Amino acid sequence: MPFAELETAFEAENPDVDVLGESHGSIQVMRHVTDIHERIDVVATADHSLIPMLMYATNDPDTGKPYTSWYIRFAGNRLALAYTAGSKFSD
Repeated sequence: MPFAELETAFEAENPDVDVLGESHGSIQVMRHVTDIHERIDVVATADHSLIPMLMYATNDPDTGKPYTSWYIRFAGNRLALAYTAGSKFSD
């Protein structure tokens, strides 16, 4: 949902641009760039720690330079597990 809203807003301000989005797992989307060498303008991933490991450390065969040398963290979330003493396997 957030990316659909970003696409709508971006295209409204840039009517000559058609944003084409794909959804993949974090590692898979980066492998599309680093292994398959797809030309992707923006990579969004749920796990930002993978960017230095996969994209700083891998060179683009066309330029000889790393696929990226920076990123912006613009969103985050947290996960909590809750249980009670009566929950199955709580011990």
